[in-house]
Amino acid sequence: MADEALAFAPALELAALVRDGQVSSRELVDLFLARIERLDPAFNSYITVAREQARAAADRADAGRASGTVDDLPPFHGVPISIKDLTDTAGIRTTLGSAAFRDRVPAADAPVVRRLRQAGFVVIGKTNTPEFGFGSTDPIGYGPCRNPWDTERTSGGSSGGAAVAVAAGLCPLAHASDAGGSIRMPASFCGTVGLKPSRGRVSTGPIPNMLAQDGPIARTVSDAAALLDAIAGYDTGAPFWAAPPVRRFLDEVAGPPRRGLRVAFTPDVPLARSRPENVAAVEQTAALLEALGHQVEAAAPQWPNADPVAETAKKVGELTGERAADAQAPAGGTPAVMQHGAPKDLYSVFGARFLLIEDQVPSPELLDPLLQTFLHDLHQLTLKDYLAIETGMYLAAEKTLRFFDTYDVLVTPTVPYPAPLVAELRDPAGTYATESLFATCTWNMTGQPAITLPLASYADGLPLGVQLVGRPGDEATLLQLAAQLEEARPWSDRRPPGC
Repeated sequence: MADEALAFAPALELAALVRDGQVSSRELVDLFLARIERLDPAFNSYITVAREQARAAADRADAGRASGTVDDLPPFHGVPISIKDLTDTAGIRTTLGSAAFRDRVPAADAPVVRRLRQAGFVVIGKTNTPEFGFGSTDPIGYGPCRNPWDTERTSGGSSGGAAVAVAAGLCPLAHASDAGGSIRMPASFCGTVGLKPSRGRVSTGPIPNMLAQDGPIARTVSDAAALLDAIAGYDTGAPFWAAPPVRRFLDEVAGPPRRGLRVAFTPDVPLARSRPENVAAVEQTAALLEALGHQVEAAAPQWPNADPVAETAKKVGELTGERAADAQAPAGGTPAVMQHGAPKDLYSVFGARFLLIEDQVPSPELLDPLLQTFLHDLHQLTLKDYLAIETGMYLAAEKTLRFFDTYDVLVTPTVPYPAPLVAELRDPAGTYATESLFATCTWNMTGQPAITLPLASYADGLPLGVQLVGRPGDEATLLQLAAQLEEARPWSDRRPPGC
């Protein structure tokens, strides 16, 4: 098989080739390292390329295959994978996207990395991410990650490097994470499959994080399902868990297609008007699902209140028998960090845990000005403020979740606009303009699984993703439906120019 064909082959196919002895793990690692060296200067998808560690791991994988029983090999034995640079890797630099941690090398793997190594993967490098995961992927310490379909445009965030690496054939599969759209937005911008699992499906260890989940970015639905099989599971002490699946997610994809699912669709999300191409893509996906035998209708959930503090005050008033108008928001009104609506509030809940490592930063001046401002704002939050935000999110999630008592799946735009230009990411003061993330962040609040599929394109050829949202814990239905759409409208032959 030619090198280019290998570079864009599904990871499951590469695993079979290694298992059958048709290609070695070292050959695969060298292939992707060569492609990274040749192509990535234009994209900047990797912060760290683990050349020597990857080659040594590949050699161990090849020696293990030669000396052992093929049937005993793990499912992805010897297959390269990239890891998002927010996630610790033993012996491989992990910077958190921050210049302040340029020399940080963890001693232990994060739980998800441990599972990936147990599945046989070879870690080839750490992908670009914004500092501490905030914003689009343009960390000041490492430079912007550029979209392979148009290098003047961003890859999105915060798993931008992961999406570019997969789209450009710089790794066959990528680990990513998502706290408000950080898997799905870059996957949509770059033309890949991106799956945010249910809350608790993938153990994050004992440190609670109600919004973030690790998940796959892949080129095929089967690869995404198989990677989820590899990383899913409960670790003792984890604060969240999802009920174990009835069978492997890969088996769900390979099984007979389901019919008669109750599917709702909406091209509209709050605070953002979908482009005509996004509207058309959602409507065409709905029509295709109806042709595939599902019950489809236009309907939308009750989207979360843009002010969760008001949501909390209202609910407290109801529970205590007070009139909602008499329930008071925290003293002094809504803090500045919360004035931009739900996406900013999500950052408050997600970002508060970074206060725990604030004292480890050698010098605050090394941080992105965006982060300096954000951490300053976090310090202004009182405990009451924080609890009001978090409680308001749970209350809003309850209302939104009731929609799925009626429907199995919701179809929406992943992002209602194409990838922005890198030059447009920051205003003159160096801060990000507020954008609507309701289409993606809502499902981090509710904890539901959501997947984006590269089902369409804009007129200029930029990828356009369509999002499917499932019931809590029901990745199986999402993956089954995604596989049906992939078969009906394949995308595997689409590649960025020059890759």
